[in-house]
Amino acid sequence: MTKDDLIKYSAGQVKSNKKLFSRFVELYLESGGRQSDCFGCVFSSTFNKWKYEAIGKNQEKKTIMSYKNTFKLSNKAPKTIYIPMSGSLLLPSSSDELAIMYLTQNDKKNFEDRSKLFDKLPDALIKEQPKKKVKKSK
Repeated sequence: MTKDDLIKYSAGQVKSNKKLFSRFVELYLESGGRQSDCFGCVFSSTFNKWKYEAIGKNQEKKTIMSYKNTFKLSNKAPKTIYIPMSGSLLLPSSSDELAIMYLTQNDKKNFEDRSKLFDKLPDALIKEQPKKKVKKSK
């Protein structure tokens, strides 16, 4: 059984199965871990740390989204806007994600009313809206 196979199990499953437990101890010691006097007492936390580290090495690092603020609230808008159902507050310095959440909440039912509070909508939201075709007259 490889490390990838063992990662699929929870700490409780490994601890209750003698084969899985002994295989984990082997892999843990091979990877530089040390066995304490009461290995069973600290097993869950040790296994979870080992599993987290093993999963981290197997997966690519995820890129963290950069903080963007491309919208501008109008002067008529309150300084803080409560976003219903999320408990968040939208401020002039908030991220675009919060602004988009506020504008598109409830399947965009309130989009027109809420968009009046903005002088400039977030860039990501502007790109999503379909452009209207304008007929040229000859």
